[in-house]
Amino acid sequence: MRVIAIVMIVGAAIAADARAQVRDRAAPPAAAPASDAATLAAGWTALATGRHDEAARQAETILQRRRWDRAALLLKISALSAASSTRGLDSYEQWLGSKRPDDITLIEPIAIAALQEIAAAADPQLRRDALDALVGARVPGARERLDALAGTNPDLAAQRDAAAARAGDAAALQRLNAAAESAAADPRASGYLANALAQLGSSGEAGLLLLAKAGNPQSRVAATKALGSVKTEASRGALLTLEKDPDPLVRLWATVSRARGGDDEAMVKVEQMLQSPAPDVQIAASQAWEGRPGPWVEVLRPLLANPDGVVRLHAAQALAPVDPDSARRVLDAALTDPNPVVRLESASAIDAILERQPYVLDLPSLRQRLRDRDPHVRLTVAGALLKLARSS
Repeated sequence: MRVIAIVMIVGAAIAADARAQVRDRAAPPAAAPASDAATLAAGWTALATGRHDEAARQAETILQRRRWDRAALLLKISALSAASSTRGLDSYEQWLGSKRPDDITLIEPIAIAALQEIAAAADPQLRRDALDALVGARVPGARERLDALAGTNPDLAAQRDAAAARAGDAAALQRLNAAAESAAADPRASGYLANALAQLGSSGEAGLLLLAKAGNPQSRVAATKALGSVKTEASRGALLTLEKDPDPLVRLWATVSRARGGDDEAMVKVEQMLQSPAPDVQIAASQAWEGRPGPWVEVLRPLLANPDGVVRLHAAQALAPVDPDSARRVLDAALTDPNPVVRLESASAIDAILERQPYVLDLPSLRQRLRDRDPHVRLTVAGALLKLARSS
């Protein structure tokens, strides 16, 4: 009987072990959760293929455990922004709360999304400017879209040639010079063309000299301003001639540009301009010092309280190198002005001085303008924020 009992016990044990092996084969162990790195990779892959919501969900699986995880936060904001810049901005500001400082790296995808939305607008000028800002920030695909648009837009072709000429393309420079000669009658393109030629230094001088002979005064003014940065014998000779131009604005800027080049006689005239009762003349005269301290500083300070909002902004832009705090106060206040023209001028002024005086920028004020009703304001603000992000 004892032998039978032992056999039964052993048999039961063997049967139990067999059943356990069957269960093990039928129910494999649960897979380990994906690592954060794998989750982020899956999220970025989803975003790259246009699955914005899935990318945001992947980021959120990490953020539920690690609310401070910056890589996951960047993925979430990028995914939401790709769907809508407003959704991305909402998420960013929710994270920001009242305790954290602004982070330009996290704002960057929101700015890109805002520009992408404007680049799809019906207004061709808005499309062009938005794509130009995206190209400047080296956003993939923007150059191809801008080139396609340039095929039907001569202004965009000039922009493309300016960039190529700066990179050393001789044929592009020839096209710019031809544009300066043949398209100088179009004042709309003259400002950008003059600035582009001025950035080329002595290589752009020939085009500027052609533009200075244009039949319309707007083109001559643009060329006269730009010639002040070239500072060659040929440009100085041209400016002497332009001081006798029939248009008073051309004459004014010819004197200021000569003073910028170190001409003592012109500087005496500029100092006399500072005594003018006209704020625009005072601000123009201040450009002779190119941001260096001088008697112009105390002349322009009172203009920061001028009742004309545009005058205040131009004075603040001029004073930014020597009095950044005062300039910042005026520019920030103008960003919330009820007049969209003043808001746009403020954003444009900030964008113009950003590379030279980034410390003038008030990031929270500028970021809030991404919600502005006026697409021109949003465009300028997004471009300035993107420029700042890429320079950080």
